[in-house]
Amino acid sequence: MAKPLVSIAMCTYNGETHLKEQLDSILGQRYPSLEVVIVDDASTDGTMRILEAFRDQDSRIRLFRNDRNIGLHANFLKILSLCRGELIALSDQDDVWHPDKIAVLEQVIGDRLLIYHDSAYIDEKGKATGKTVHRLHRFVEGQRPERFLFQNCVSGHASMMRRELLSILPPFNDLIYYDWWLAYTAACTGKLGYTPKVLVEHRIHRESYTSRHPEDPAQQRIDMLKHFQDHPLTPPETAKFIRRLVKKYQASKGKSFSWPLFFTLLLNSGNLFYIRKRSLPSMLKQLVRECRFPFYRRSQKYPPSGKTLLIIDSNVPFHDRDSGSNRIYRLIQIFRSLGYHLIFLPDDGAAPEPYLTQLNSLGVEVLHQSAERKQFLREIKGAAREAGIAWICRPEHNAKYKYLFRHNSRLKWIYDTVDLHYIRLERASKLFPDQPKLAKQARRYRVLETAIAAKAQLTVCITHEEEQELQSKGIPNTCVIPNIHVIRPTPEDFHRRSGLLFIGSYKHLPNVDAATWLCHTIMPLVWKHRAEMELILLGSDPSDEVLACKSSRVHVPGYAEDVAPYFNAARIFVAPLRYGAGMKGKIGQSFEYGLPAVTTAIGAEGMGLIHEKHLLIAGDAEAFARETLRLYTDEALWKQLRMQSAEALKPFSPETISLTVQKALSSLLPSNESA
Repeated sequence: MAKPLVSIAMCTYNGETHLKEQLDSILGQRYPSLEVVIVDDASTDGTMRILEAFRDQDSRIRLFRNDRNIGLHANFLKILSLCRGELIALSDQDDVWHPDKIAVLEQVIGDRLLIYHDSAYIDEKGKATGKTVHRLHRFVEGQRPERFLFQNCVSGHASMMRRELLSILPPFNDLIYYDWWLAYTAACTGKLGYTPKVLVEHRIHRESYTSRHPEDPAQQRIDMLKHFQDHPLTPPETAKFIRRLVKKYQASKGKSFSWPLFFTLLLNSGNLFYIRKRSLPSMLKQLVRECRFPFYRRSQKYPPSGKTLLIIDSNVPFHDRDSGSNRIYRLIQIFRSLGYHLIFLPDDGAAPEPYLTQLNSLGVEVLHQSAERKQFLREIKGAAREAGIAWICRPEHNAKYKYLFRHNSRLKWIYDTVDLHYIRLERASKLFPDQPKLAKQARRYRVLETAIAAKAQLTVCITHEEEQELQSKGIPNTCVIPNIHVIRPTPEDFHRRSGLLFIGSYKHLPNVDAATWLCHTIMPLVWKHRAEMELILLGSDPSDEVLACKSSRVHVPGYAEDVAPYFNAARIFVAPLRYGAGMKGKIGQSFEYGLPAVTTAIGAEGMGLIHEKHLLIAGDAEAFARETLRLYTDEALWKQLRMQSAEALKPFSPETISLTVQKALSSLLPSNESA
């Protein structure tokens, strides 16, 4: 599929010092379809000679020159009219772009009108300062125009917009920075997004093209607010606040009220309206009370938006590597379809690719530790203030992050068990009685998990059996949100298939145990009857024990980006799980591909599966080998199980689970926020 044309718009004026470096980084972009539109504003140095030399060497450059200097504002409007691309990326004349900048922004912009990224500051000589834009400004996205009334976090050099944004952009004068006006307009539509990737080295020096030093900063702020008030997309409550503020300013002229101080506080404290009223200086208490800032309440911190969901898990969802990650990734897709703004916090602070870009493309704000730790912790607390619901996975993370509820008394607490860990550990302790630490861990997790479930407003279980377990302990506020599965069209071809398949993340110890038990105990029984049968142990991070199973008949390919060829080639899926808890994603995954399965009672739990109707269930090694051989040779049984597996997945479809999720979230929110 052809990529859309991206127009890179660059206004230049007397920029010869760093222009070559900027152009080299633009022309070195890996994105295949772009034009570079340059309008020089009558430079008096060697800028035009540099531009003409580059134009003569690269046909993607379209160069224009003004006969006289018309200024940045007019030049910006002119260059937009010359751009032909569906997407427009803005450029300064003295930065350095990363080679994948355009490719990344085009990938994550989705249906948003404007997207922007983080940048690293460099000095005049190109030396890194160690600071990023994100360290100075809290990035925002979605429909939050009020956040742009006093401060702009969107830099033009970091922006890419859709052409359609220009069609709704109201006229504006040079009082307002163009990037500020673009960002505010996009925020009013709810289609402003960002990616936390650092994609530009942004140069700071004395001759910055856009430097302005107003004589009366307070009056300039008021004049800017009037423009925001008159913006046709400004929400009514925000326009009303601006009118009150302007009126207050006009009435206080010549009095002791310090407007420059007020605006300085606004510019340097993004949390001014989010802190408790008693913490405000007296003059600001009066201003907040009289002007009634639309997102401030006297008795609360910044009132959370019920439609903002803070999700916390161990890491960003490695959805192609383990079942738990796949579940939360599919839930994220459902949350977005229900209109929730999402903030995802990986406990490990990391955001590796391609998973970060995938989340960004869904419109998810990812908090990761790209800055110093103190700044990262401030961002976490800020996210808690903004959210209406905290969806925290796994007991250890709920225990760690329970302090966030002190920063927002209205934040609703959802504890997602993923599975009841103490059940898994109790089963492991019975299987391995020579490891007393397992029983000790089980007792500790039983206390921890039940205590958290008792405190949370809602506890999410993955199976009805685990819900009943908690309810038997007097915990009523529970619901079941299981794994989510999508049926995939696959070839039947019983006779063209061969071999057995197992899949799992081998960081999960029950999978290591299942794979080694399969290889060392079950398969020798199978090979007595079918010596040619091969086994594939598929999945990420194979341990030393799993790798030691390799042989001419046992293959351990490790992680595979596309697992479909394996599922479409195997005749049987085998999952000899001896311990574990919750719903087993590998069974659902085999059903997605219509691959009949043999498993244990533990492997089959949580899905309402019946032996010989949906799959085959075996209790020991001999029975497992026997059922594997039976299914491997019985075509009629194989086809029956294949047909019933699709029926078994209906309760776990995205459409069905979406209704459950919507009901669960709505139960925690006021009716006007959950709609």
